[in-house]
Amino acid sequence: MVQTCYTKNYNTCIIVLINYKEEAALCQGFKRDMLRKGEWTFLTNHGRVLSYITKHPESTTEHIAHEAGITLRAVQKIIADLEIGGYITRLKEGRCNRYTVHLDRPMRHRLERDHAVADILGALG
Repeated sequence: MVQTCYTKNYNTCIIVLINYKEEAALCQGFKRDMLRKGEWTFLTNHGRVLSYITKHPESTTEHIAHEAGITLRAVQKIIADLEIGGYITRLKEGRCNRYTVHLDRPMRHRLERDHAVADILGALG
């Protein structure tokens, strides 16, 4: 399998791997290294996970972790936080979960409470 990751200086690095889990671990490592070396992003991991769940409501936590570049445990904690906050609902379908995002919920920060989650998710596409 071929995966493209970007390093801090944005040079492309091609990783050829046989095992999907090895690929995920290496790509997550690249993403974490970028953030450790002074790179920053506008979205928190909570925002990233919520955005991904909105677009892919039947995704597994393992797939969300891979796409967000964070650990499986971090995704599980974020999903629990989002559920407690009323931003998502988890529906168990057999062995799988299906998530429903409540787009009408207000943003959490006091400077953003006038906006619904739908505003930011709509801007992200």
